[in-house]
Amino acid sequence: MRTFLKRGVVVMIGLLIGLGSVGGALLLLQDDMSSVPIASNSTTQKAESVPLANVSERDEASERPLMVTVPSRIDDMTFPNRTFERKAGILFWIDTLTDDQVVNWLEQTTDRSLHVSFVNRIELQAALLQKLSTTAPDRALNFALNRDAPQRFSMIRSVYAAWARSDVNKAIESAKTLNEQDSYHALASIFDARTDLQLERLQDIAAEFGYEQYAFDRHFNNLTEHKIENPREIWYEIVNLANRAKVQNSTGAPLGRVAIAWIEENGLEILDEILSSISNEPKYFSIISQILADIPTSRPEELFDYIVNNLGDRAAEVIDISEISAKWAEQDPKGMLSKVQILPSSRFRQNLMTRAVYNWANDNPREILEQLKQLPPRLRDIASRLAIQKFTNSSPAEAAKFIMQVADDGLQSHLAQSFAHEWVKVDSKAAKAWAQNLPTTDPMRASFIGPLTRSLVQTDPQGAFELALQQPIDASDGSPNQVIGHEVWVLDRIATYDVQLALELLPQVREAGSARAYTNLGSALIRQGDSQQALNLATQLKEREKAEFYQGIAMSWARHDPKDLLENFDGFPTSTKSRIATGLVLANEVRGNFSTKEIVRLKKHINEKDMKLLNQIREIDISSPSEEDLEIINELYLW
Repeated sequence: MRTFLKRGVVVMIGLLIGLGSVGGALLLLQDDMSSVPIASNSTTQKAESVPLANVSERDEASERPLMVTVPSRIDDMTFPNRTFERKAGILFWIDTLTDDQVVNWLEQTTDRSLHVSFVNRIELQAALLQKLSTTAPDRALNFALNRDAPQRFSMIRSVYAAWARSDVNKAIESAKTLNEQDSYHALASIFDARTDLQLERLQDIAAEFGYEQYAFDRHFNNLTEHKIENPREIWYEIVNLANRAKVQNSTGAPLGRVAIAWIEENGLEILDEILSSISNEPKYFSIISQILADIPTSRPEELFDYIVNNLGDRAAEVIDISEISAKWAEQDPKGMLSKVQILPSSRFRQNLMTRAVYNWANDNPREILEQLKQLPPRLRDIASRLAIQKFTNSSPAEAAKFIMQVADDGLQSHLAQSFAHEWVKVDSKAAKAWAQNLPTTDPMRASFIGPLTRSLVQTDPQGAFELALQQPIDASDGSPNQVIGHEVWVLDRIATYDVQLALELLPQVREAGSARAYTNLGSALIRQGDSQQALNLATQLKEREKAEFYQGIAMSWARHDPKDLLENFDGFPTSTKSRIATGLVLANEVRGNFSTKEIVRLKKHINEKDMKLLNQIREIDISSPSEEDLEIINELYLW
């Protein structure tokens, strides 16, 4: 009994090793069926229950034997829940099956009508195929070839791996009878299984399949896939062989692994020898990039310097595809930023500087904000935005305190805008409350409320509008030349997605920006196809404001529905028609909204004075107008 048990365990271990090489690859069936209990009337051929092994050696009280039965149908099997017990049970009784029985069971694993879980079915199929590949590989191959790709390829590899280990010559002869695609997978599996074969033998085998270079691929891989004890010797063995056989393009990954081992043994100083041994051969140029990109290093700055100083035009490519700059930015972003600034101006330099700034802002946002003026102008915006984002996420109060202490008004305004955008994302209510508590005379308030309202307008449009009303008119969005309230801009944004809410809020707009707000909202209604409601807004305006309103909506109207504009043009106030028609005729020369006949109709509304103005503007070079020219153009909008 002990001998039988010992034999069973040995077989089980052997098959488990084989199963590990194929079980994950054989994704053969797709179903969501689960295993079902054995029915009371099911018929099974029961073998004698045999204790396989103790489940636990740690606790004798918990020891229990695994009892295995051999049914005749796959869905009559009861699979243990524990993975090891399940695999051990399968392998133990499979060893007792004949080849005919194994084939029968394999066919059952492809029967979708049988109620067996996907995992159990795959594990059983892998074990059966492994067993048959060892005892009757030709029958195992026949089963594999009857499957569909890609499962067929996985099974072919499994069959030939086992076959090559037992009889490589017969495996090769069989593989040569397959079609090109299947034979490739068979050859790859044979080479994977027989890493003991010498290069000459590999070349002979590969030549029979027409894949001569594949022998070198496998040989170089065999030399480097395990721990490399003598990297210098292996390096030159691969390089010299590749040069003689003209297969340099097969050396990339293997030489990369050797280079890593060599550098770990001798340090970066060995790079000179590594590169000088291959740099004279053009076919290695792409390999050099791959090798250097694969080198892990705790001294990225030193490796960076070496690459920049020795690889010339290829330096940027190597650094881009490697982790060198990322590691350097993590270790010393300030030092990296300082050094890469001296490189020639290029996209490569800009990318490196941006990466350094990103890491610096992420690691120490306060420090980079304090030194913001020392950064190149093009990087200040991204640096402040990233730093404020980090600062605000961790401590909005600290970020606000820091910004309020910035002495430079321009820089403070810039930081306040970034801060507002970020704080709204973190806590919009707190951001709004903080802004409302700022003194109206504080410059920080004007800098903060503008971007805050822009950030709030989509999530809390009414709150954004109310906040804009609290901002002084002469500080509208930081533009002192525009004496309109910031609520005009907010209302215009609201109208783009909720015109009804904009109409409800319109009466609250302060007088200084009322005409502009009505014009903007009228244009929004025009864009939505509601021209009559747009015209009705004019009834709520003063006479002087109506001229600006009609002129504003006419330009928008001409772009979106010129025919509808002409149909309604006679209803415009008589005092506005000439100047508006002049503007439309000029705009048409650029946009082409109207036909020749429609332009003739519009010109009939233009009086002699505006016709003279029209001709004057036509003579102006719009691309570079003088101050006098601008005054003439401005007359078009004076009422």
